[in-house]
Amino acid sequence: MRYLEVPCISKCNQILRSLEYLNPSLSLFTEMYSCKKTRKQKKEEIFMKNKICTNYSPNQSLISENNANNSLTFENNIPNNTPHNIPNNIPNNIPHTSSSKTSLLLSFTSIINLSFPEYGFHNFDESFFEKKNFSELKTSITNYITMSTKHSQITETIDIIFLNIDKDICFKDCIIYSLENRIAPYENTVWFFCYFLVNKLLKRILLMSGSQEKCK
Repeated sequence: MRYLEVPCISKCNQILRSLEYLNPSLSLFTEMYSCKKTRKQKKEEIFMKNKICTNYSPNQSLISENNANNSLTFENNIPNNTPHNIPNNIPNNIPHTSSSKTSLLLSFTSIINLSFPEYGFHNFDESFFEKKNFSELKTSITNYITMSTKHSQITETIDIIFLNIDKDICFKDCIIYSLENRIAPYENTVWFFCYFLVNKLLKRILLMSGSQEKCK
């Protein structure tokens, strides 16, 4: 993964820093990353995918995995010519979603490590994440920031933030994942959000992170 310096995102972070000034207990930022992996990340991904192949059981159900409401997969990862009635048991094969899922989890891990270098995270578990839609993301972020900031035009300010972000990530083309597990950077917080917006067309992932530190 590679951090991208994007003008619109930089502008958003300037606005977020102004909100932090109003409430110093807040930590708000957003970062854009390229999906292009480093040589080290590619080797790690190959290792993890080989591990999945080794540990895969022929009795594992494809249908149950693909039908999970919040499954951690890219939405078009199964070819269009794949039969809908996939048998429960496919010998000497692995679920179509495993490779994509592993790649996505490794991407999220890399991004968190780049954003919070003081922590050494290893591969995240699928259970840490839930799929969300844009309405859920915006409502959640708006509510958290509004209740924590005394600002007469906070709603308008948040709208400006989202308008700027949309210019570079295009919300309608994104698959959104929310980190639900309270990992180390968010342990001592009243609330937190951590969203990964994946745009396969642009080959970019946007991280949106926010939290309010507990009073000491």
